[in-house]
Amino acid sequence: ANVQPKTTNSLVFAWTGSATGCTSPVSVSAELRQVGDPSSVEGLTTSDLSLNGPTVFDGLTAGHSYILTVSATDGIVGTCASSAAVTTLRGLADVVKFTPATKAGARPGFVQIAGTATDSGYPISDRATTLWIAPLSGGAAKLVATTRTDFAGAFNFWARIAQNSRVTVRVDGISTPERIINVAYRISVRSTTATIRTKKAAIITATVSPARRVLVNLYRANGKSWTLVTKGYASAKGIVKFSVKPKKTTNYRVVVRSDSRNTTAAETIAVRVR
Repeated sequence: ANVQPKTTNSLVFAWTGSATGCTSPVSVSAELRQVGDPSSVEGLTTSDLSLNGPTVFDGLTAGHSYILTVSATDGIVGTCASSAAVTTLRGLADVVKFTPATKAGARPGFVQIAGTATDSGYPISDRATTLWIAPLSGGAAKLVATTRTDFAGAFNFWARIAQNSRVTVRVDGISTPERIINVAYRISVRSTTATIRTKKAAIITATVSPARRVLVNLYRANGKSWTLVTKGYASAKGIVKFSVKPKKTTNYRVVVRSDSRNTTAAETIAVRVR
């Protein structure tokens, strides 16, 4: 039995080979069941299936898999030939959704964006899937990546996202609801020396990524709280330097506040005094 999808809700059957051992007249019947639900007979033809031409089964559900069992019988030996085949009707996605969360990748700035596409609750596999990203602050979404759904209807992207963004995935023209991805600034902090002498200055250098001219605050530990020491703007390369003269070993915190493009980031460093 050779079975192939014809449309999104029908399949076509053709018998290949011959019904050997059968004596004329031969009656051919077919039983169609949904895979995973053997009690569900979606269609049943008891006779008059052609051995020489195709037969179409209509009114099926896109996205479902079906098993078609074909039997040839005669009036002498009963069932004299049989065959079976399984096929899946490739429907159009009606639901495209994200998995519950996104996560950062091993490479800085890369974020995993994953989800599934289904039709009537059934996976839509091997389908072109596109990722669209727009700045959260405004602007049109741009196509940034293309993949295909796997056998379970799942898609998975690793995208470099440097600022707060609106993310959408499209399968068969069906889009996920927009997902907001907030991306924090990243800060690396270092001091010119691990230990300084009393009354000597230490230079704290902070590098902000994504690199842009952004206001950076320097705080000093004050018991269980933090006291603002000074402010400065990072250069176009994202670098800002602060000079400090602590009288004793002190913890400092460098903070970049949220703005229209990225969210807050902070990093702490200890300047030791001997």
